[in-house]
Amino acid sequence: MLPGRSVRYFPGGNTVEGFHSFINDILKDMKRIFIIKGGPGTGKSTFIKRIGREMTEKGYDIELLCCSGDTQSFDGVIIRKPGIAIVDGTAPHIIDPMYPGVVDEMINFGDIWDEDKLIQHGRKIVYITSAMKERYGNAYFYLRNAKAVYEVIKQLYIRGMDFKGVNQIADNIIDQVLASSLNKIPKVRHAFARAITHNGIVSYCNELLAGINKLYVLKGGAGTGKSTIIQRVADKALEYGYDIQYYHCAFNPKNLDMIILPQLSVALADGEFPHEVGIWEGTERTDIDLLSCMDIQTYENNKDKIKWLRQSFQILIDEAVFELNQAKKLHDDIEAYYVNAMDFERLDNLNNRVLYKINKHLKDIN
Repeated sequence: MLPGRSVRYFPGGNTVEGFHSFINDILKDMKRIFIIKGGPGTGKSTFIKRIGREMTEKGYDIELLCCSGDTQSFDGVIIRKPGIAIVDGTAPHIIDPMYPGVVDEMINFGDIWDEDKLIQHGRKIVYITSAMKERYGNAYFYLRNAKAVYEVIKQLYIRGMDFKGVNQIADNIIDQVLASSLNKIPKVRHAFARAITHNGIVSYCNELLAGINKLYVLKGGAGTGKSTIIQRVADKALEYGYDIQYYHCAFNPKNLDMIILPQLSVALADGEFPHEVGIWEGTERTDIDLLSCMDIQTYENNKDKIKWLRQSFQILIDEAVFELNQAKKLHDDIEAYYVNAMDFERLDNLNNRVLYKINKHLKDIN
């Protein structure tokens, strides 16, 4: 048996709106959801990795939900074909059961820690948690200020844009890609392909795009219409009944960075720095520079100001990343207390029981 394929993306991220999550959208079609509750360092991510590894070994394709707060950890795993999900349901991605015992099952890792050990360090844990929340608040402050700078850059580009030309590009892509309607109800999924993390901007775009037959890469500064074109193509694909994977902007989730139309093996992606997009053998790639729709004189008149504003924008992003890095260090400090309080032998037994239930569910539907 060939191993299953795994892809990674982010269910939530640190944005101008604070922490923004698409987890409920990702879970909406699941037939069985295991929701893990427990503190940091209690083994949630390790368990999720184990489930993912065992499912790929059985030949199932999986989706690994990556954590924007800790790039080495996972917030969940989706086994899409049988409709099974195992997810971390603790803050900031709080998930509560909608259909307890029918679809959703709670797994409480808190049942197997030594409460006395945690109480012994209770004041420190509360203090560090408060300090960590403050760091996240600082990060979101810098991101909101970066958005204000971004909006100024955007207006400088908009002044010189020929949006009739931009709309024509969107129409051309629609004509090339969407030849006919499927007359079916489409399946859609919203997530992040990139995230602003304690390690800077982390991207899984190339992983998600690998194997795509046709790729449109849109280039151009803020306000040149990249997200608008992606949205227009998505709207038409939705109207025609095609399934869509929406990947939102890590900075501002109201915008789109990328869409994938799996039935057509077609994708549109923002390829402007820092949104690097790879090149693969067998993929037909079309690069579209939206500056071709901009009045060159307007651009020349504003390029020095744009350069300075971009530098200011990057400084604010770097400050946000620094705050996220400090929050991660505090998270690691909290994690150490929980690791020391866990009974990992009992945790292994719990993991085995959950894995048994998952395998039983797989056997029942096959």
